[in-house]
Amino acid sequence: MQFESPLARYAAGTTQAYARVTPTGGSNAFITYAIISDGGHAGERSGDAAFVSSSP
Repeated sequence: MQFESPLARYAAGTTQAYARVTPTGGSNAFITYAIISDGGHAGERSGDAAFVSSSP
């Protein structure tokens, strides 16, 4: 599942946040990660993205 612009969609005006991912069923392992872009729209700021790895 992918969430696009979750802060703009669910918490307008919020500039910082964190996410906790919790499995709700099943027995298979899963991995989470995030990609964060430094501009709110295409062409803003550097356009670089940061990778955020999961933590067990």
